Amino acid sequence: MRGQDFPLLKKQEKTSDYTIYRCGPNFGESFIVFNQNPNASNLDPAKLKWFTDVRFRRAIAHAIDKDSIIDNIYNTLGHPQFSPMSMSAKAFYNSDVRRYSYDLKESAKLLTEMGFNKNKDGWLEDDQGNPVEFQLLVSDSSSIGKKVANYLLDDLKKIGIKMIFNPMTFQIIVEKLDVDYNFEAILIGLTGGIEPNSGKNVWMSSGRLHMWYPKQEEPATEWEEEIDTIFDQGVQEFDQQKRKALYDRWQEIAAEQLPFIHLVTPAVLYSVRNKFGNINPTSYGGATHNIEEIYLLP
Repeated sequence: MRGQDFPLLKKQEKTSDYTIYRCGPNFGESFIVFNQNPNASNLDPAKLKWFTDVRFRRAIAHAIDKDSIIDNIYNTLGHPQFSPMSMSAKAFYNSDVRRYSYDLKESAKLLTEMGFNKNKDGWLEDDQGNPVEFQLLVSDSSSIGKKVANYLLDDLKKIGIKMIFNPMTFQIIVEKLDVDYNFEAILIGLTGGIEPNSGKNVWMSSGRLHMWYPKQEEPATEWEEEIDTIFDQGVQEFDQQKRKALYDRWQEIAAEQLPFIHLVTPAVLYSVRNKFGNINPTSYGGATHNIEEIYLLP
């Protein structure tokens, strides 16, 4: 069930013939990705310079009020996300990665370090006098995505950054990510899972879905090269503790460098009729993962 349906269904739960199960965070992830591709012919060089500066990405991360998004869009039924692995993926989730609190002062400090200053109207300009603004693409079929984008617009306005929110079809967004690289920033998500190596095509520098700069002939940065090594080693490693250590390091790098600025992952909710016995829903397995053990009550 959807988080937006929870208040009504929870209110009726005691007088109706169903039980609501809250199963923890979803395995998916939602994030903002900035275009860091130097081969993107339509990308303003000034914006490429901002987007490839980790201070800019960290400033954006500190400016996002995730708690307000959770409270107002997800009816409190969501979790702030700081890692490319879900909290529900317990075997590989690293809880000790760098976190970005909602901190407008820290955000402003980072932008000042980059040479940005506010003009008389309160909007930021870079050290060359360019207005600090960008266009965020969002799927027009995602009602949650469009609501989140509106929150982001307001959050970034507080630090003097003008964000232009542009809904378009998901197919066009995919083409911009995968074919012509004609975008500045995109709000998108991935389904996630319990096995880190399933994200190899996203995280390897040569990957087709390496969204911020795909299909690199050689890693563009030292940290991307390190992630390549991690995924090469991780898929060959049989020792669980060694695999855990490798993918912990990957999550640390992802949180430090922020190629994806993670947002919020929703809670997994199931509503099940009370006529079933031995129901034990989980975030990964769903409501009927143990179907051979479920029975009808008399």
